[in-house]
Amino acid sequence: MASKLITAIGKSELGPEDRLSLLSDNFALARASRLSTAKALEVLKAFNQETEYTCILSICACLTELSRLFAQKTDSEEYRGFKRLAEQLLGPIGKAVGWDAKPGESHIQSLLRYGACFILHGWRLCKPNMRPVSDLH
Repeated sequence: MASKLITAIGKSELGPEDRLSLLSDNFALARASRLSTAKALEVLKAFNQETEYTCILSICACLTELSRLFAQKTDSEEYRGFKRLAEQLLGPIGKAVGWDAKPGESHIQSLLRYGACFILHGWRLCKPNMRPVSDLH
């Protein structure tokens, strides 16, 4: 059943409320040692096409929580894998919203900018076309 849910998340066959619940429930189970972190990561990986703000906010929270596990292991293969995952999940959003506000953009887009771009920049994951203006000079 888990693989069917993961497939449904990746294809956005579930509504945003259900996707959000599955992600937060899986990470809560992992925190409580009732589910392996690897299984929670499998669910997280399914969100690679996510565009819904509430789900992206939860992805950011999960990634931030995971980053604390690697705080002292930044030269490990696990950390490099974690960074690749974060870039896969947040990179497309960061590229879409960019660093600069666009005329008439919604409040949600500015929130997405914070969620994706600032986290990616803080972890030094930004691609050249996603760097803030101050980094280009």
